[in-house]
Amino acid sequence: MRNITYVFAAIYQGIKNRRPGGTPYFNLRLLITFIVFLHIVHIQLGLKILFDIELYLNRNLFIFCFLLFGALSLFALNYIIPEEQLQNIAIEKSDINKMNWYSGLYFIACIILMVVLLVNLPPPNITSRY
Repeated sequence: MRNITYVFAAIYQGIKNRRPGGTPYFNLRLLITFIVFLHIVHIQLGLKILFDIELYLNRNLFIFCFLLFGALSLFALNYIIPEEQLQNIAIEKSDINKMNWYSGLYFIACIILMVVLLVNLPPPNITSRY
């Protein structure tokens, strides 16, 4: 847990340095929540492509689950990674720059993986009603 906390603290310090008057802790929690949500979608698309398992939710239920997951994860991250703990970790400037660079690359890799999975998604079975 120490290594992941160090990474989150470095990203937190990087966000804090870029926007001194902003809300770096909320931005960090939002980033973590969004990346976890992306991974959930990656798993769903991978299951659909590899095993033809469809985890289908209608649009309203999907939006409700997304909002519920987002609210619960933002709330839970307050207790899992408290802001005081992130502020008390001593981090070198080079580590802050390195972690911010890696987190940007990781986010871009997640988006590229999403595009690759969507391109390889098989077409839906459309049956004609006429």
